[in-house]
Amino acid sequence: MNLIQSNRGQLSIEYLFIFIISLTLITIIFIPLISTSLDYTIDVTHVYNTKAELSEVVKGINEVYASGSGSKRVIFLTIPEDCIISFSYNKVSTSLKLSDNTIKNIELNTECNNLNNPQIKLSKGFNKIIIEWPDNTSNIRIYIH
Repeated sequence: MNLIQSNRGQLSIEYLFIFIISLTLITIIFIPLISTSLDYTIDVTHVYNTKAELSEVVKGINEVYASGSGSKRVIFLTIPEDCIISFSYNKVSTSLKLSDNTIKNIELNTECNNLNNPQIKLSKGFNKIIIEWPDNTSNIRIYIH
């Protein structure tokens, strides 16, 4: 009897083994890189969106300041994360905690130089802010409604 031996089964197992090792290496190397870049992208998006919403607050303050005593403006904001907005002299600022636990400070200037308002805490999501300059006062008031 003459039996013919075939190595095809052995080659299939070797190719399968090489494929599994390659897939494992790709997973070990590339998944952490993708995760890091995704975290960075999310951080940049949150900072950009927060700065855009903060600029809406500054725009509202400038409009009320330009209109003078007795004026009022209502602003609707959508904030990506909980944050606290601080007001001092002619600056509006907030800070965000990034995915790597660092703090990013965002600060914008206004035309108004009489901002002596207490901090306001904004919740993630939809917020309604009222900016008003009451009659016979020297300070603009900013609060959440």
